[in-house]
Amino acid sequence: MQLVLVESACLALLASALGGLFAWWAAPLWVRMISTSGKPIQLVLPADWRVFAFGLLATAAVILLFGLAPALRASSVKPASALKGGEGPRARRRLMHVLIAVQVAFCFLILFVAGLFVVIFDRLSNRPMGFSADHLLVLHVVPSRPQPAVVGTRSQIVCAARQESRKSQSPVGPYSPPTR
Repeated sequence: MQLVLVESACLALLASALGGLFAWWAAPLWVRMISTSGKPIQLVLPADWRVFAFGLLATAAVILLFGLAPALRASSVKPASALKGGEGPRARRRLMHVLIAVQVAFCFLILFVAGLFVVIFDRLSNRPMGFSADHLLVLHVVPSRPQPAVVGTRSQIVCAARQESRKSQSPVGPYSPPTR
């Protein structure tokens, strides 16, 4: 059982690594294919720990889903019975056929969704954006020195900034209502 499970794990990890390398190589190629000199397209896909964690989680799911059943099947075979011709292997073949059908259906689903992404991206790239991009200026600002960290939620920061701006704009000072 362990040998079959290790074999499926090695195959799944190798396939994941090859898929990641192919994606790393193919993404800039696709961007260059759809980009024009008048409309350059920039695609930034940083691979951080979340991407790697998702990939490892998906690989582990594939290993458990499609590697555990053959491993359990291989471990339940009795060598003496298998040498004599075995006992009715039809029921176990049915499970393997179902797993193979599920795996093929999943692959077709992935290919179908990828095709939809390509078609949608092509339609969106040819649709007008609602404004003229001819005189659009895009800036990417990198500060020369690191900015101090801001602590608090966004609403707390906005409220504090509003209070500071009101204090600086008021010629008299902050208003306090009369008490009775």
